[in-house]
Amino acid sequence: MKRRLPWMLVNLITAFIASAVVGLFDSTLGKATVLAAFMPVVAGQGGNAGTQTATIAVRSIALGDLDVADIFRACRKEIFVGVANGAAIGSVAGFAAYLWKQNETLSVVLGTALFLNIVAATMGGVLIPLGLKSVKVDPALAANIFVTTVTDVMGLVFFLGLATLVMSRIACGGPDQADLFVKAQRIDRQAALPRKLSDPHQGPPRLICQGTLAAGVHSSSSWKGGLRRGAGRRRRASVPRPCQPPPCRSGASC
Repeated sequence: MKRRLPWMLVNLITAFIASAVVGLFDSTLGKATVLAAFMPVVAGQGGNAGTQTATIAVRSIALGDLDVADIFRACRKEIFVGVANGAAIGSVAGFAAYLWKQNETLSVVLGTALFLNIVAATMGGVLIPLGLKSVKVDPALAANIFVTTVTDVMGLVFFLGLATLVMSRIACGGPDQADLFVKAQRIDRQAALPRKLSDPHQGPPRLICQGTLAAGVHSSSSWKGGLRRGAGRRRRASVPRPCQPPPCRSGASC
């Protein structure tokens, strides 16, 4: 317990790091919730690839077949393995995603993220055990913790980062619908801008808003006081606040 519990606490910290990475892409997930369905696929496949490589590396270190001096030879071998496995898994996953969601862009993003994550996982599966051995830490206890952290973080960054770059196509399902999506966003932004309207009583054009104010009167108390003193009844004109066009005058066409 004394040897395992500290590393389990380290694993808890790294899990919060992965959660924080997901939090960086809240807006992306809000625009396309379909991405959440494929996040376990990316993290799980990367974790499996990294754990397999780390297990083989730890066994080789224990048997004396792998040492820190062999790092370049081991990395060169694992790069080829990672590229081959990543290409195969990414292609199958992308094809399955297209059959399920009928979204070409989503399938390409998923396949690319899996390819990159599996390559990173295989490299981490070799480098992390060798790095732990070089600092006199038992790789059998700590290697998988750091490998899964690398695969989770890198996989989510690859997947959600690529999805953010092509969000309009993923959210709409294709190039044609993506153009409509972009146009709709542009129209919404233009509609949200305040309009500039001219007010003859106030001089140059200004922003018009909802609500009314009393023209020629500074306060309600001064208005009532003028009535009590018999100063004469003033005509109360409605002047719109900024963001709403002024009301139509009597007899005028609107």
